[in-house]
Amino acid sequence: MAIPGVLLLLALGSWQTHRLFWKTEVNSFRAEQSAGVPVPLPQTIADVADWHYRPVYVEGRFLHAGEIYLAARSFRRQVGYHIITPFETTDGRTVLINRGWVIEKQKLPETRIEGQIEGLTRVAGLIAIGQQDSWLKPENVPDEKFWYWVDLPSMSVAVGVPEQFYLIDADETANPGGAPIGGQTRLVLRNEHLHYAIIWYLLAIGLAGITIIMRRGARRPADQSGDQQS
Repeated sequence: MAIPGVLLLLALGSWQTHRLFWKTEVNSFRAEQSAGVPVPLPQTIADVADWHYRPVYVEGRFLHAGEIYLAARSFRRQVGYHIITPFETTDGRTVLINRGWVIEKQKLPETRIEGQIEGLTRVAGLIAIGQQDSWLKPENVPDEKFWYWVDLPSMSVAVGVPEQFYLIDADETANPGGAPIGGQTRLVLRNEHLHYAIIWYLLAIGLAGITIIMRRGARRPADQSGDQQS
């Protein structure tokens, strides 16, 4: 019984080690991609993945009437929303901007009038790609402008713009009135897998050691009994 247990613990330790290297690579990629100064958003992006987390900027105006909401987003231990707004650039394109986080009571635009920037403006931020659907994700509610996860095709339809393959997460530049709060891109994934891997490996060693000690202890009475009979 101990052998399968040891093998299972070793497998769990190896899985945590794999996760450790994976997250280290992801965090390194995000750090490298996000470094540097923003560049003008290219007219076309052939490979969106290659531009993921790259800093860019656009000039134009917000189309606040198309504002939508990304729910269940936290900031400093408070739950609120991300405000996603279509943005018409000076060269005639339309992109989606994740303007940042607001507390629940500031979800509606009339509660943050100062932050509804009008006229020509410049927005800098990081390119972010959408998420894939899965059975674990809750259902978005486009009819109510309400999303739990970034589904760019349905978001594009909801705000009436051509299908978007990325959006721009606005940087931490303060908005008038203090909301929305930009700079919400998650660049560093929590990585405690080394700690977990060590625990699983130590448990495997401990189980193997205890089993060996118990086996040796069980043999001694049998050996002693054999000596007495002889």
